[in-house]
Amino acid sequence: MKAKHYTILILSIIIFIILYNIYNIEVVVSSYQTEQTRLFPFGCISPNKALKQYINIPYNQTIRQIDIKLATYARKNTNNNTISIIKGNDLLFKKQVNSKNIIDNSFYHIQNLNIQLNKGDKLIISIESKDATEHNCITAWVADIKTANKLYQYDVLTDTYNEIKGELVVELYNNKLPLPQYLSTRFLQIPVWIFYGLTILLSILLILVILIILYPENRREN
Repeated sequence: MKAKHYTILILSIIIFIILYNIYNIEVVVSSYQTEQTRLFPFGCISPNKALKQYINIPYNQTIRQIDIKLATYARKNTNNNTISIIKGNDLLFKKQVNSKNIIDNSFYHIQNLNIQLNKGDKLIISIESKDATEHNCITAWVADIKTANKLYQYDVLTDTYNEIKGELVVELYNNKLPLPQYLSTRFLQIPVWIFYGLTILLSILLILVILIILYPENRREN
């Protein structure tokens, strides 16, 4: 019986550690997402065609992550791109990304941000490349939708703007939720306390199943 008691204790400790880590996982939550309909490519992002997307901020928030849908023209490119996040005249984020690290038709994730925004602010997403050419460049997907947010093709060489109809396909994330709360409210549609209860109940059942396997009633001890 001592062995059985030790097994229960060890299994309980292991499951407690697993649940503790699961309960403390945080998930970033989307606050704005471009409607992905009637998509078309922005065009080759190059020295004379940089992308400038202006986004109006409807309420006070803290941006934690920004996802941008990019494409490579189904080829391997080697040029360098500069992705910047700007508020007014303040440069909040800047990173150089080589095109070989861009996955075709996928979201590029800008994570671990802490951008404080107020209602009425304009957030600018900028993508440009100084060494891109016609056959060595990336592009971004644009949704052909009516929007108050403005998208521009910016010519770095002549400092001129040309408005493009539509909006860059982008997702903004402004909050973090514990994994149990995220799953229970977004997918299961149940109170979070029920989620906790179900996981604890399943853990107890798992321990019982393992004990039945290890210590069947018809097993005889020598």
